[in-house]
Amino acid sequence: MSKNTKASAFRKVDVDQYDEEQYQDEVADVADDGVAALDEQAKQINAKLTAGDKKGALAIACQQPAPCRSEDAKTRVFDAVAATLTAFKSSEIAAAVKELDQAQTDVLMRFIYRGMATPNESYSNLLLTWHSNAVAQGGLGSIVRVMTSRKTV
Repeated sequence: MSKNTKASAFRKVDVDQYDEEQYQDEVADVADDGVAALDEQAKQINAKLTAGDKKGALAIACQQPAPCRSEDAKTRVFDAVAATLTAFKSSEIAAAVKELDQAQTDVLMRFIYRGMATPNESYSNLLLTWHSNAVAQGGLGSIVRVMTSRKTV
């Protein structure tokens, strides 16, 4: 018989902390800072668009958004990103996506899926074009990373 049969240290591990139903958001107290950061990002995107710099607006839009729980702030940023995506002509999309790195492509995919979740006649067809080019750039791994992530935009 083993010496460790009377060991009970394993009983001190709280297994309930690993339950998916008990998930706690990582961003508990940053809601106000996140709102200000998202509003600033939306303003920067709109400023680049009004200046005619579509690629600059896309680069800002594809930065990792600040963690925030406010759906209103997320919607404001998504509206700015949707305006950026619709500013591109279909022939310009492939070149714009090729300039993005992997992390930016993943953020772009998050916004594309957010747009597909709330269909709109003005940009739904264009989102499919963006999606096909983003998949060509980021591969299937980009889809998997976005679908398995708990972070939303």
